Amino acid sequence: MNDREPDNEEKAIRFGCGALFGAFAGFIIAAKVVVMSYGMLAAIMVCAVLLCGYLAMRLGDDFWRWALQGIRWW
Repeated sequence: MNDREPDNEEKAIRFGCGALFGAFAGFIIAAKVVVMSYGMLAAIMVCAVLLCGYLAMRLGDDFWRWALQGIRWW
């Protein structure tokens, strides 16, 4: 495994991919769990996008291993 610090471009790519995953996962979770207003849906989506983007940027491949295990669980 490579222990180098990722540059800004790699961090941006990681954040973008994690944010896309967060948008997908946030929508699915919100649709399954809660009957809500559009405001609540938007709040859950924003939180999921920011959280998944941040975790993907910081953890890299470890985040994706965890996320793929979670998808198999659904």
